[in-house]
Amino acid sequence: GMSLRTLIGVVSRASLFVSVSTGPMHLAAAFKVPTVTLHGPTDLENHITRFCPYACPHQTVRSPIACPCASSKTCENAVCM
Repeated sequence: GMSLRTLIGVVSRASLFVSVSTGPMHLAAAFKVPTVTLHGPTDLENHITRFCPYACPHQTVRSPIACPCASSKTCENAVCM
């Protein structure tokens, strides 16, 4: 895996960061790197208002395909992503 120091070096020099909603996405936002966050077909209203990056340009992309799985923890067919 990549060390935190290496991750910081790579992310801080990026011109765009595309990711699922993760710690590294927030790290990119802290460096004011524009971010695109990918989400499955979940209800994002709460997530967008509470957990989106505030310090940089940001776009959220949500899958239009319904998820056939009961939960993300038991995903067997990730067609929604």
